[in-house]
Amino acid sequence: MKKPIVVLINGISLAGKDTFCMYCSCFASIVITSTVDQVKQIAQNEFGWDGVKDEKGRKLLTMLRESWNTYNNGSTDYVISEIYNGYGENIDIIFVMIREFNEMMYFKNHPLMKDFYVSTMWVERAGNFPGETEQRFIDMIPEDYRFDYYINNSYDRAELLGLAFRFVYNSEVVENCIDLIEANMDADSLAYQFDRDRNYSASMPNTNPTEVP
Repeated sequence: MKKPIVVLINGISLAGKDTFCMYCSCFASIVITSTVDQVKQIAQNEFGWDGVKDEKGRKLLTMLRESWNTYNNGSTDYVISEIYNGYGENIDIIFVMIREFNEMMYFKNHPLMKDFYVSTMWVERAGNFPGETEQRFIDMIPEDYRFDYYINNSYDRAELLGLAFRFVYNSEVVENCIDLIEANMDADSLAYQFDRDRNYSASMPNTNPTEVP
């Protein structure tokens, strides 16, 4: 069974990370996960977090994740273990939302990831500025570090969809992905249709853990 490629995706809030990943799902079978998912559950169940990711909420999540990872890398190892044990067949790309640079490097160089192709990606949007907590994450990245992929989200959904297509196509994870876009009138029409379907499916229960709504 083929192994999916793993993309460690970084960038500040509202840069378009989720949208880019979901646009990739037009051309490939994907999974989106995060090293903070388990932390969110703990924050809600044990600390009464209301789910709002404002500066106060981000500080709580950061504190919990950093404490857990300082103790035993728990939140990161959880996601690594899930990927290693498999999400099922026919998954092409696994996107992992991850913020801290040292956590990203720990993930990429983990022994369980040696048989996977693991790359890093930075997504940014012009005019989108980080808060205090996110700026600290950015400051952790060495000035000379180069991500494997850079995605510049220009607010144009068709252009972002095109970047998603080129990323999937160049990754060579799907044999017929070029047929998927040629079957549609143009990228803007496909993006509009995808956004419409996404808004509809967001209200439906997600019964397949590998399906992106």
